[in-house]
Amino acid sequence: MAGIIKRKDTWYACFRVGGKLKVRTTGIKITPLVTPGKLKNAAMKEAELQARIIA
Repeated sequence: MAGIIKRKDTWYACFRVGGKLKVRTTGIKITPLVTPGKLKNAAMKEAELQARIIA
């Protein structure tokens, strides 16, 4: 099972393969552009959920 971490401004997936830790980018920004009518926290939570799905 993969986990996610923050690095710079992007979510990264962390997982183990053969006992070694692999870190790969998900390509999802931590603070995405907020569309009108949405709160910044809601947009950040949605970005985190998308990164978890990819991981």
